Amino acid sequence: MSDLSARGTARPSTPSGNGNEGIAAELDRLPVLAHYGLLVLLVAAAVLLALLVQYLIARPNLSLIFVLPVVLAATTFGWGPSMTASLTSVVADDFFFTEPRYSLAIASPSDLWATGLLLVIAAAVSTLAAEARRRAIDARQAADQAMALQALAHVVIESGRSLRSSRRQRSRLTECSGRRR
Repeated sequence: MSDLSARGTARPSTPSGNGNEGIAAELDRLPVLAHYGLLVLLVAAAVLLALLVQYLIARPNLSLIFVLPVVLAATTFGWGPSMTASLTSVVADDFFFTEPRYSLAIASPSDLWATGLLLVIAAAVSTLAAEARRRAIDARQAADQAMALQALAHVVIESGRSLRSSRRQRSRLTECSGRRR
């Protein structure tokens, strides 16, 4: 499986092998298109949550709900899906909660400002969270490499001990066979 890093390059994702990979690692093994499908579901869940609480919280605060799918997409899938979640969240917020509703038109300059700000915040959060994810993957790979090197070092040390032991035994056998003559 590959992952798009913050630089847009494909990198293999490697399991840590410690059994504590979690659901994020399992989701990471899905095909890339599944990542994008799941992020659409995350945005849909944000829309449902916003619909439930729209009469309890003020309109500007309602937009912050749409940052949640961006953070989840960034930490789970990486930069590409999280930027898509950013755009999808902004469109969903505009379509469902900005007057005129159920349209992509924005009537108020303050709503235009709020939509633009949501896009900037979502993009910044997306970039930061995806970078944190990339660093966590790099750290996990470095830890895996360190464990493999440690295991190799133990094998080398043990084989060196075995080699010295066999040399001593051969030397003793040679001494013993030389004394008998």
